[in-house]
Amino acid sequence: MMKFKMGEYTLEPNVINSEIKKSKHTGNDLELLEITFKTDIDIEIPEFMYSIEADKKWKSRMKSSSFTQGNPVKTYILELEEFEELNIENIVINGVKFKPYFYKENIDYEDKLSIKANIKVDEENWLILKDFIYKPSEPSEITVIREGISDEELKMYFGKTIWSKNENEYKCRINLFIEDNSKKASLYLPIISNIKLILLEKSKTIDNLLSLLLEKELINESEKENILKEEEIDFSIFDETKDLDKFLEIFL
Repeated sequence: MMKFKMGEYTLEPNVINSEIKKSKHTGNDLELLEITFKTDIDIEIPEFMYSIEADKKWKSRMKSSSFTQGNPVKTYILELEEFEELNIENIVINGVKFKPYFYKENIDYEDKLSIKANIKVDEENWLILKDFIYKPSEPSEITVIREGISDEELKMYFGKTIWSKNENEYKCRINLFIEDNSKKASLYLPIISNIKLILLEKSKTIDNLLSLLLEKELINESEKENILKEEEIDFSIFDETKDLDKFLEIFL
Protein backbone atom coordinates (compact mmCIF):
# COMPACT_ATOMS: atom_id res chain seq x y z
CA MET A 1 0.00 0.00 0.00
CA MET A 2 1.33 3.42 -0.95
CA LYS A 3 1.87 6.08 1.69
CA PHE A 4 1.23 9.75 1.00
CA LYS A 5 2.20 12.87 2.87
CA MET A 6 -0.60 15.43 2.88
CA GLY A 7 0.46 18.42 4.91
CA GLU A 8 1.01 17.18 8.45
CA TYR A 9 -0.89 13.95 7.81
CA THR A 10 0.33 10.59 6.48
CA LEU A 11 -2.23 8.57 4.52
CA GLU A 12 -2.38 4.96 3.37
CA PRO A 13 -5.20 5.13 0.81
CA ASN A 14 -6.58 2.42 -1.42
CA VAL A 15 -5.77 2.83 -5.11
CA ILE A 16 -8.99 2.54 -7.11
CA ASN A 17 -7.46 3.07 -10.52
CA SER A 18 -4.02 3.61 -12.07
CA GLU A 19 -3.06 4.57 -15.62
CA ILE A 20 -0.21 6.09 -17.61
CA LYS A 21 -0.42 9.12 -19.89
CA LYS A 22 2.14 10.95 -22.00
CA SER A 23 3.27 14.36 -20.79
CA LYS A 24 2.23 17.10 -23.21
CA HIS A 25 5.39 19.01 -22.25
CA THR A 26 8.12 16.36 -22.46
CA GLY A 27 6.55 13.21 -23.88
CA ASN A 28 7.54 11.29 -20.74
CA ASP A 29 5.22 8.78 -19.07
CA LEU A 30 3.25 10.21 -16.13
CA GLU A 31 1.17 8.22 -13.69
CA LEU A 32 -2.48 9.01 -12.90
CA LEU A 33 -4.07 7.62 -9.76
CA GLU A 34 -7.52 7.56 -8.28
CA ILE A 35 -7.36 6.95 -4.53
CA THR A 36 -9.79 6.73 -1.64
CA PHE A 37 -9.38 7.01 2.13
CA LYS A 38 -11.48 7.52 5.25
CA THR A 39 -10.82 9.85 8.16
CA ASP A 40 -12.66 11.41 11.08
CA ILE A 41 -10.40 14.48 10.90
CA ASP A 42 -11.68 17.58 9.12
CA ILE A 43 -9.00 18.19 6.49
CA GLU A 44 -8.40 20.45 3.50
CA ILE A 45 -7.16 18.78 0.35
CA PRO A 46 -3.92 20.55 -0.67
CA GLU A 47 -2.89 21.35 -4.23
CA PHE A 48 0.02 18.90 -3.97
CA MET A 49 0.68 15.62 -2.16
CA TYR A 50 3.84 13.52 -1.84
CA SER A 51 4.26 9.74 -2.04
CA ILE A 52 6.80 8.70 0.56
CA GLU A 53 8.28 5.50 -0.91
CA ALA A 54 8.34 6.68 -4.54
CA ASP A 55 9.45 10.20 -3.58
CA LYS A 56 7.05 11.74 -6.10
CA LYS A 57 5.05 14.94 -6.10
CA TRP A 58 1.42 14.76 -7.19
CA LYS A 59 -1.17 17.34 -8.21
CA SER A 60 -4.32 16.50 -6.31
CA ARG A 61 -8.00 17.14 -7.02
CA MET A 62 -10.90 16.05 -4.88
CA LYS A 63 -13.36 14.05 -6.92
CA SER A 64 -15.87 13.49 -4.14
CA SER A 65 -16.42 13.29 -0.38
CA SER A 66 -19.22 11.61 1.50
CA PHE A 67 -20.37 10.88 5.05
CA THR A 68 -23.26 9.30 6.94
CA GLN A 69 -25.27 11.58 9.21
CA GLY A 70 -24.27 11.09 12.81
CA ASN A 71 -20.96 9.47 11.82
CA PRO A 72 -17.83 11.68 11.94
CA VAL A 73 -15.97 9.54 9.39
CA LYS A 74 -15.74 10.96 5.86
CA THR A 75 -14.83 9.07 2.71
CA TYR A 76 -12.70 10.95 0.18
CA ILE A 77 -11.95 10.09 -3.44
CA LEU A 78 -9.04 12.00 -5.00
CA GLU A 79 -7.52 12.16 -8.46
CA LEU A 80 -3.73 12.43 -8.44
CA GLU A 81 -1.52 13.36 -11.39
CA GLU A 82 2.24 12.87 -11.18
CA PHE A 83 3.86 16.31 -11.12
CA GLU A 84 6.59 16.99 -13.64
CA GLU A 85 9.35 19.50 -12.98
CA LEU A 86 10.36 21.43 -16.10
CA ASN A 87 14.04 22.25 -15.72
CA ILE A 88 14.99 24.37 -18.72
CA GLU A 89 18.69 24.65 -19.50
CA ASN A 90 18.67 26.66 -22.75
CA ILE A 91 16.18 27.86 -25.32
CA VAL A 92 17.72 27.23 -28.73
CA ILE A 93 16.24 29.64 -31.30
CA ASN A 94 17.25 29.13 -34.93
CA GLY A 95 20.30 27.21 -33.67
CA VAL A 96 21.43 29.92 -31.18
CA LYS A 97 21.37 29.14 -27.44
CA PHE A 98 19.86 31.55 -24.92
CA LYS A 99 19.80 30.82 -21.18
CA PRO A 100 16.61 32.02 -19.44
CA TYR A 101 16.55 33.23 -15.83
CA PHE A 102 12.75 32.87 -15.81
CA TYR A 103 10.83 30.23 -17.75
CA LYS A 104 7.21 29.10 -17.92
CA GLU A 105 5.33 27.11 -20.49
CA ASN A 106 1.65 26.37 -20.87
CA ILE A 107 -0.50 23.88 -22.78
CA ASP A 108 -3.89 25.34 -23.70
CA TYR A 109 -7.21 23.53 -24.14
CA GLU A 110 -6.28 22.81 -27.77
CA ASP A 111 -3.01 21.17 -26.60
CA LYS A 112 -0.95 24.02 -28.09
CA LEU A 113 2.26 25.06 -26.37
CA SER A 114 3.15 28.64 -25.44
CA ILE A 115 6.32 29.86 -23.70
CA LYS A 116 7.21 32.87 -21.56
CA ALA A 117 10.89 33.40 -20.84
CA ASN A 118 13.16 36.14 -19.53
CA ILE A 119 16.62 36.16 -21.09
CA LYS A 120 19.73 38.13 -20.10
CA VAL A 121 22.30 38.65 -22.88
CA ASP A 122 25.25 40.82 -23.89
CA GLU A 123 25.08 43.23 -26.83
CA GLU A 124 26.35 40.67 -29.37
CA ASN A 125 23.62 38.17 -28.54
CA TRP A 126 21.00 40.89 -28.21
CA LEU A 127 21.64 41.93 -31.81
CA ILE A 128 21.18 38.31 -32.90
CA LEU A 129 17.96 37.92 -30.92
CA LYS A 130 16.69 41.32 -32.08
CA ASP A 131 17.15 40.29 -35.73
CA PHE A 132 15.14 37.11 -35.10
CA ILE A 133 12.28 39.15 -33.58
CA TYR A 134 12.20 42.39 -35.56
CA LYS A 135 14.01 41.83 -38.87
CA PRO A 136 11.24 39.97 -40.73
CA SER A 137 8.66 42.33 -42.23
CA GLU A 138 6.01 39.65 -41.66
CA PRO A 139 5.65 37.14 -38.77
CA SER A 140 8.29 34.51 -39.47
CA GLU A 141 8.48 30.89 -38.34
CA ILE A 142 11.44 30.04 -36.10
CA THR A 143 12.84 26.77 -34.78
CA VAL A 144 12.84 26.23 -31.01
CA ILE A 145 14.43 23.48 -28.90
CA ARG A 146 13.85 23.46 -25.13
CA GLU A 147 17.09 21.93 -23.85
CA GLY A 148 16.54 20.15 -20.53
CA ILE A 149 12.86 19.55 -21.33
CA SER A 150 12.71 18.02 -24.80
CA ASP A 151 15.03 17.50 -27.78
CA GLU A 152 12.11 17.93 -30.20
CA GLU A 153 12.52 20.83 -32.62
CA LEU A 154 9.37 22.95 -32.68
CA LYS A 155 8.17 25.47 -35.24
CA MET A 156 7.06 28.58 -33.35
CA TYR A 157 6.42 32.32 -33.69
CA PHE A 158 7.36 35.31 -31.57
CA GLY A 159 4.60 37.13 -29.74
CA LYS A 160 4.92 40.43 -27.88
CA THR A 161 8.46 41.26 -26.74
CA ILE A 162 9.57 43.65 -23.98
CA TRP A 163 13.19 44.52 -23.27
CA SER A 164 15.48 46.84 -21.34
CA LYS A 165 19.14 47.85 -21.42
CA ASN A 166 21.62 48.56 -18.64
CA GLU A 167 25.06 49.40 -20.04
CA ASN A 168 26.11 46.27 -21.97
CA GLU A 169 23.43 44.02 -20.43
CA TYR A 170 20.09 43.41 -22.11
CA LYS A 171 17.07 41.75 -20.53
CA CYS A 172 14.29 40.51 -22.75
CA ARG A 173 10.87 38.88 -22.14
CA ILE A 174 10.02 36.71 -25.11
CA ASN A 175 6.69 35.05 -25.78
CA LEU A 176 6.60 32.09 -28.15
CA PHE A 177 3.55 30.46 -29.74
CA ILE A 178 2.98 27.41 -31.92
CA GLU A 179 0.75 29.51 -34.18
CA ASP A 180 1.22 33.00 -35.58
CA ASN A 181 -0.31 35.21 -32.90
CA SER A 182 -0.12 38.46 -34.85
CA LYS A 183 -3.88 38.64 -35.53
CA LYS A 184 -4.40 39.51 -31.87
CA ALA A 185 -2.35 42.63 -32.52
CA SER A 186 -5.30 43.99 -34.54
CA LEU A 187 -6.52 45.57 -31.31
CA TYR A 188 -3.58 47.96 -31.59
CA LEU A 189 -4.32 49.00 -35.20
CA PRO A 190 -6.07 52.29 -34.25
CA ILE A 191 -3.04 53.28 -32.16
CA ILE A 192 -0.63 52.37 -34.97
CA SER A 193 -2.76 54.24 -37.51
CA ASN A 194 -2.78 57.39 -35.36
CA ILE A 195 0.98 57.21 -34.85
CA LYS A 196 1.43 57.04 -38.64
CA LEU A 197 -0.74 60.13 -39.09
CA ILE A 198 1.26 62.05 -36.49
CA LEU A 199 4.54 61.01 -38.12
CA LEU A 200 3.20 62.06 -41.52
CA GLU A 201 2.37 65.54 -40.20
CA LYS A 202 5.82 65.83 -38.60
CA SER A 203 7.39 64.73 -41.89
CA LYS A 204 5.53 67.50 -43.74
CA THR A 205 6.75 70.06 -41.20
CA ILE A 206 10.35 68.94 -41.63
CA ASP A 207 10.03 69.01 -45.42
CA ASN A 208 8.65 72.56 -45.28
CA LEU A 209 11.46 73.64 -42.97
CA LEU A 210 14.11 72.17 -45.27
CA SER A 211 12.51 73.86 -48.28
CA LEU A 212 12.71 77.19 -46.45
CA LEU A 213 16.38 76.62 -45.61
CA LEU A 214 17.01 75.76 -49.27
CA GLU A 215 15.20 78.90 -50.42
CA LYS A 216 17.35 81.01 -48.09
CA GLU A 217 20.42 79.20 -49.49
CA LEU A 218 21.41 77.94 -46.04
CA ILE A 219 21.57 74.38 -47.44
CA ASN A 220 21.83 73.02 -50.98
CA GLU A 221 19.68 70.42 -52.77
CA SER A 222 22.15 67.60 -52.11
CA GLU A 223 22.17 68.34 -48.37
CA LYS A 224 18.37 68.39 -48.31
CA GLU A 225 18.23 64.98 -50.02
CA ASN A 226 20.72 63.53 -47.52
CA ILE A 227 18.65 64.78 -44.58
CA LEU A 228 15.47 63.29 -46.06
CA LYS A 229 17.15 60.01 -46.95
CA GLU A 230 14.95 57.20 -45.64
CA GLU A 231 16.57 55.17 -42.90
CA GLU A 232 15.52 51.73 -41.72
CA ILE A 233 13.25 52.04 -38.68
CA ASP A 234 14.36 50.12 -35.59
CA PHE A 235 10.97 48.79 -34.44
CA SER A 236 12.49 47.37 -31.24
CA ILE A 237 12.46 50.87 -29.69
CA PHE A 238 8.66 50.60 -29.29
CA ASP A 239 9.10 47.63 -26.93
CA GLU A 240 11.85 49.10 -24.73
CA THR A 241 11.26 49.81 -21.04
CA LYS A 242 13.56 51.24 -18.39
CA ASP A 243 13.84 48.05 -16.30
CA LEU A 244 12.30 44.81 -17.53
CA ASP A 245 12.01 43.07 -14.15
CA LYS A 246 10.35 46.06 -12.48
CA PHE A 247 7.99 46.46 -15.43
CA LEU A 248 6.92 42.80 -15.26
CA GLU A 249 6.54 42.97 -11.48
CA ILE A 250 4.12 45.90 -11.78
CA PHE A 251 2.19 45.12 -14.94
CA LEU A 252 2.35 41.36 -15.55
